[in-house]
Amino acid sequence: MTFPTSMLKQQRRLSCRLRSCATALLSMVMAFAIVTCGFVPSAGWVGGSNPAEAPESIPRTQARVQVGEPAFRPAYGFERASPLGPRPQDGEAVAGLRTWLKQMGLEDHLPAANAWCEEMGASVMAEILEDLEDFVEGMNLNDEDSQTLRKRGKVALSNLLQRGEIIEQQAVVDGEEEFKTSGRTFLKKPMKNAS
Repeated sequence: MTFPTSMLKQQRRLSCRLRSCATALLSMVMAFAIVTCGFVPSAGWVGGSNPAEAPESIPRTQARVQVGEPAFRPAYGFERASPLGPRPQDGEAVAGLRTWLKQMGLEDHLPAANAWCEEMGASVMAEILEDLEDFVEGMNLNDEDSQTLRKRGKVALSNLLQRGEIIEQQAVVDGEEEFKTSGRTFLKKPMKNAS
């Protein structure tokens, strides 16, 4: 198959035009980079030989830092997580109580569990496990359910914590040791009368 010479000439002209357009485009990009970024072709693309001296063509902006303004601003649209952990869902006194009882098949006893937590002041799951025997007795369960709760309570909670279904929370006040410095320790000494 032979092509007529006129077609070959047209193809050559077209390829020459494309090459010249590509060369012109490349040179325009290089010129733009030199003008906007301040690069000098002899210094290379990395910059000048002395990194302490910045080229004058690079604009310097002042940091907009004011007194009292945080250096890092949190992203918009996200609520901060509570440092105390997740809040209880509707109908449960302690966060994760419903999930824990459901894991053992005792979800029907949620109102009794809530009543015990409110009466004893339990606010986290660790406090319930600490007094598990009192919890079982306070719920008035039948023998089968009480045995299930005694045997599987700690294992079920550990399983839920490992899977991330319940987030572990620490008790706010660990024990009586926290109150050793309270009371008169912080009161001012009475002023002596100068009479």
